[in-house]
Amino acid sequence: KKAESLNWDKKTVEDARELAYKFKDDYEFGRQFLSGTHPWLIKRTRKLDSRWDAAPYVSDDLLNGTTLEDALRNGLIYEVNYNEVLDGIRDGGKLSKILTGEQQTWYCVLADCLFFLDGDRIKPILIRLEYKNGSMEPTYWLPPLEGEDDLNWLSAKIYLKTADTQVFSIGSHYTRAHALNEVFAVSLYRNLPSAHPIHRLLQPHLNGVIPINVQVQLAQIIMSM
Repeated sequence: KKAESLNWDKKTVEDARELAYKFKDDYEFGRQFLSGTHPWLIKRTRKLDSRWDAAPYVSDDLLNGTTLEDALRNGLIYEVNYNEVLDGIRDGGKLSKILTGEQQTWYCVLADCLFFLDGDRIKPILIRLEYKNGSMEPTYWLPPLEGEDDLNWLSAKIYLKTADTQVFSIGSHYTRAHALNEVFAVSLYRNLPSAHPIHRLLQPHLNGVIPINVQVQLAQIIMSM
């Protein structure tokens, strides 16, 4: 009834509800990664670097009966590495009281993941989390065995998706949509008069870029450092 009062499409609401029930499914998690903001960061790997040396044994049951070494050799393992982007970023939250009403700490946790290609679908098989700001050793998380509690695995996937969101906010959205466009905005206002046809063409697209960037730098980036 509430959906109808808001003029929401009934099928859209039903699809969203069905998706909510699939949230814990690893294949659905992999599908969302492929359909997300950084599908190009999922890269095939045939050799694991030293970050995975302390990882636990990956059961053959997670790999359709094959070993991890064979899966790597056959090109069935894909990796997401967010360390390169998030390493060095401190915890935030200095403005959390203004935004949420209470003082919070917004943690920045580094996250990596190994995916297994199963036919035309991928699923996560091993997640690595590292909280460098707290000088904590990396932890590794595997999908639960049958009958085991899946809360830890679900939490690890949430941390991974949080890292994905941070990479999008910093590396994709701010860098490409804000910082990069500021260069063109500054050049436009410095070099072309308002009557110039190129100025008239570009100005609507660059309107507000500079003041918004100043606000972001003062309110989020600098305050979080």
